[in-house]
Amino acid sequence: MKHIAVGDIVKFASTENTQKGIVLSFVENHSFFDTKVLWESGKITHELAFSLMRMDGPRPASILSAALKIHREVGLLSRLEMKVGDIVQSRAFPEDKGIIVEMIRDPEVPDACKILWSDGRFQRAWTYAIEVIEQ
Repeated sequence: MKHIAVGDIVKFASTENTQKGIVLSFVENHSFFDTKVLWESGKITHELAFSLMRMDGPRPASILSAALKIHREVGLLSRLEMKVGDIVQSRAFPEDKGIIVEMIRDPEVPDACKILWSDGRFQRAWTYAIEVIEQ
């Protein structure tokens, strides 16, 4: 089996289901690997990596258009543009504001960053948990 990474096109390895999807995230959870997959239907599901098979070839247009729609809706495109020096706030606690001091990019997990919060804390945060309020 070929190694699966973020951005790969996949399908289920052991079923007749021919629907294809794109891997949005890839995280190790204890002794197994968990993926988040955007399927051609537009659904996003969590799947165990060993249940998926990587596909070769071009990405189907239906997956790309669904991915772009979801990126726009949840702000993933703006997260890809985050950079050191951006002023951010927590999505969970909007009163928490800080500045990005380091970007942590890894092709197998979502992007993260180190933030110096206004109360003096240094903390690592996933980019999906924060939003840029000033660049």
